[in-house]
Amino acid sequence: MKKFIYVLLLFPCLLTANPFDNFSIASLLDQWSAEGRVAYYYPTSKKFRRIFPEGGVDYQVEVSKRVCNEWFVWANTSWFHKKGHSKGIRYRTRVDFIPISLGVKKEFCLKENLSAYLGAGVTYSLLRIRNYSSYVRGHSDKNAFGGILKFGVNYKVSDSMYAGFFTDYIFQEFHFHGHRHNIYRHSVNADGFKIGGNIGVQF
Repeated sequence: MKKFIYVLLLFPCLLTANPFDNFSIASLLDQWSAEGRVAYYYPTSKKFRRIFPEGGVDYQVEVSKRVCNEWFVWANTSWFHKKGHSKGIRYRTRVDFIPISLGVKKEFCLKENLSAYLGAGVTYSLLRIRNYSSYVRGHSDKNAFGGILKFGVNYKVSDSMYAGFFTDYIFQEFHFHGHRHNIYRHSVNADGFKIGGNIGVQF
């Protein structure tokens, strides 16, 4: 996995002729951006949507750095929290889904102040499920690696600010085995779309 991440981050520079010609310490400190993002997370798993009805709001923070011409590296963390009811006896439950992502993206200039991008990355996600009933209380915690694809459009509203919309698709599955506290635990498929808007600053 470490080798894959190294190749992912170096990939933009490998495609660019003489990418280090203008390298300097100062270049590491500029052309950064940070943005707040809010999305609607729609899980593709029917089972997930039955327990936590139809997804919900996903909050994100993302930073990115231009490394080679139109190529960027980026890091993102997001948080999805939802209450629901389990199948069967319908006891209360809630979930916290926190992916941490790292990857690359390529920018495409559409017109003045308007650009689009495509990106991909790896994720390391934390899943926390809490089940409550008058008979039993069960906690299920799991971490797992996954992947993500990204598409978005940004409009530059000033020299240092931009806004846009995006669509992400996350590939994420958590495998549980056996049972605990008399509760049988099954795999959780958290694959899904994240569609929303973003506001960012460049510095």
